[in-house]
Amino acid sequence: MMANIIPLDRLKIAGRWVAIDDWDTDVIFEFRVQNGTYTISAVDSDGEEAEVHDVKEDEDHLMFALHWSSGQFTKYRVKSCGDRLEIVFTYTDTIRLKRQSGAPEDESNT
Repeated sequence: MMANIIPLDRLKIAGRWVAIDDWDTDVIFEFRVQNGTYTISAVDSDGEEAEVHDVKEDEDHLMFALHWSSGQFTKYRVKSCGDRLEIVFTYTDTIRLKRQSGAPEDESNT
């Protein structure tokens, strides 16, 4: 089934949007358009509003990045699919590593 993609310049994106599935995200996105310029806000369930960066658009997509106080940086790509929006995103994450027990030490540091 092919999605109904509407060119961004005709997109009525203005409004407040929430995830269809509560498991996807708890972020509420709000898009405003004034004089052809987008204003974006994103607020999570704790009431934190992310910093918005690098708002851009092409023929079919609105793109932007959010920076959260946790240090997470997320890039979003929004497109219209009928009466809904589809968001593809990539984000930074943090992991911690520990030295594996029994593993040989790196001799180059001695």
